[in-house]
Amino acid sequence: MKRMKKDVLLILKGLKEIRSIRPGLLGLTIFRAVFIAVTPFINIYMSARIIDGIAEKAVLKTLLLYALLTISANFIILLSLNILNRITNSCEESN
Repeated sequence: MKRMKKDVLLILKGLKEIRSIRPGLLGLTIFRAVFIAVTPFINIYMSARIIDGIAEKAVLKTLLLYALLTISANFIILLSLNILNRITNSCEESN
């Protein structure tokens, strides 16, 4: 327990140091990591919706809407990730 507390304090000290050197970099990195983590779940969820729609014999228009939403969500997230990568890289390079 004592070791874990010491490790957590060391990590917090490191995060404070990073924040003092590059104030916005840590937040951008966390935000980017969340986008990366969420991306596969959109495909999993929407695939399940499409499969459920097929099983329930939903209208073709509804299935196409699900497919379009999946493609649009992936496009928006990947575009956002690309923008975040550029911002993060420019923050890292402006030394």
